[in-house]
Amino acid sequence: HLLLSTFPVRLWIESSLVCNLKCAMCPNKSIPNAKKGNMDFELFRKVIDEAKEFVSDINIHHRGEPLTNPRLCEMIRYATNAGLRVRLHTNATLLDKKKAEEIIKAGPHWVSVSFDGFQKDLYEQVRKGAHFETTVSNVLGFLDARKRAKTRRPYITVERIDFAHHRDRMDESQVNDLVHQFKQRGIDEIILKK
Repeated sequence: HLLLSTFPVRLWIESSLVCNLKCAMCPNKSIPNAKKGNMDFELFRKVIDEAKEFVSDINIHHRGEPLTNPRLCEMIRYATNAGLRVRLHTNATLLDKKKAEEIIKAGPHWVSVSFDGFQKDLYEQVRKGAHFETTVSNVLGFLDARKRAKTRRPYITVERIDFAHHRDRMDESQVNDLVHQFKQRGIDEIILKK
């Protein structure tokens, strides 16, 4: 047995195992619905209270879509008030104007958006159940909400998986147009993952 001499400095907390999409590459869709749900807020508080002395940051996401948890903003606030840096990853399909403003006010340090396929046909093929225009609007609206709040927090990134088998279908002008829109509105970083 291997014994660690220190506690972890980063935690991943599954705030919700529920997801509103059935993405092509995601294993979450194979989990029976009966086993999916939202993390109880009292359990979340217990985890934060026990971990805040040795953890420096937490990710309030893993397989599910965190925005499906109605108490997500309370979780963010509770963790930031405990002195932790909070990271959040979302598909942004539920990130409407009201939710964007709530999240900005809750104060996470970093928010990352999965946005695979920077053009409508590829995006909707990969992100089953999502609508390209809605997600684009939500991401741009989130950037605008941060600007209206006159804050640089959270650091906002968009992550795109490079699906090699789709490269021949990529329309570079559409991709470049979306990249330009995100940059114009103040995106902090666009990440391309293999």
